[in-house]
Amino acid sequence: MHSRKSKTGKLFVRILLVFVILVIALSALNYKLIIGIYHGMTLFEPEKLAENFCRADQRFRSRLV
Repeated sequence: MHSRKSKTGKLFVRILLVFVILVIALSALNYKLIIGIYHGMTLFEPEKLAENFCRADQRFRSRLV
């Protein structure tokens, strides 16, 4: 009985390992999509808005009147 439990544990570890490798591979292939989703989700956070507002003059040089 002990060997059967050990085989079940090894099978579970193998399935888990294959799942983790698959998730990592899909994440690597869809890196730009994942980063785009992340930027879309964090676009309106207060810290991000404040940072973008402070850097606006660096990106868009405004003329002094």
